[in-house]
Amino acid sequence: MRRVPLTFLLLALAVAPAFAKENAKEERARLEVQRVMARYLDARFRGAPWKEFSDAVLWTAEQEPACQQVARSFEPGPVRFAERDRALASVTFYQLGTYCPAEQTFRPAPRLDNAVFQLRKRSIVWLVEKTNRPGGQLDWKVLRDRLKQQLAGPALPTAETARIANALSVLEKTASAIGRTGN
Repeated sequence: MRRVPLTFLLLALAVAPAFAKENAKEERARLEVQRVMARYLDARFRGAPWKEFSDAVLWTAEQEPACQQVARSFEPGPVRFAERDRALASVTFYQLGTYCPAEQTFRPAPRLDNAVFQLRKRSIVWLVEKTNRPGGQLDWKVLRDRLKQQLAGPALPTAETARIANALSVLEKTASAIGRTGN
């Protein structure tokens, strides 16, 4: 009778280091995924040029959507592993709407938006592969400043000035309507 509990104890002692090693490996992977996501989200939120974050994604500049989601802020959520080489990271965005630079229009659609990003491990690095919310999430203040800068430009055609001014006005009204957003 005493052999059975002793056998389980010895088996548990033998297996425990393997579990600890696997947990440490998963925790390192989780930290790496969080680091890549933080870098990617920060670059997109600041409106960084493509080359600044292109090495963190698995798509090309040509595959980028024409319009961008404009957000007040974002909050990273949990990371979970679907497979050894695939992770899912959730992020909650406080969306204000969509800005299309080609049309110079801002369409308000304030809401909380939960996005899921899929990351793949390629060789030794984790890269953002895709998301259920394509397009960059741009800080509304960055867009506001860009629109103001465009309006200050010399020799801007009247029709373009009107479109930019309208986009800026709608953006600012949407931002102020959902609460205090700062300067």
